[in-house]
Order: sequence, then C-alpha cells, then structure tokens
Amino acid sequence: VTVQKVFKQKWKNENTKRQLFFSLEALHRSSEEQDAMLTHTNKIETEHLERILPQLLLDF
Repeated sequence: VTVQKVFKQKWKNENTKRQLFFSLEALHRSSEEQDAMLTHTNKIETEHLERILPQLLLDF
C-alpha cells in the first residue's frame, strides 16, 4: 500500500496535516536506511535522506 492510498483510505478530513506525516515518514525511512548501511552513529545524515528521497517522493 502506498502512502497516497493510505491518505485516501484513512484520512477523509482535509485538515489532516500531511506535512507532518511526510516529515515523520522521511525520518523513519532515513533511520531504516542508516541501519541498512550499518552506520554506527546515532545521527541521521544527509546521505541517508538523499538515498530514500526519490522513493518517498514517488509514494506521495
């Protein structure tokens, strides 16, 4: 299920803040990317965000 489908199915109210959801999803995916890269830091770097951004934008 894509993120866009979740929006259509679950959130009928137009006042729902999509930007917040987008930001949280970006952080979550970046964190997963950090784990996949076996980076041993506690920081999400720009590189992690850059790696997930294309698919994230397609999903939204």
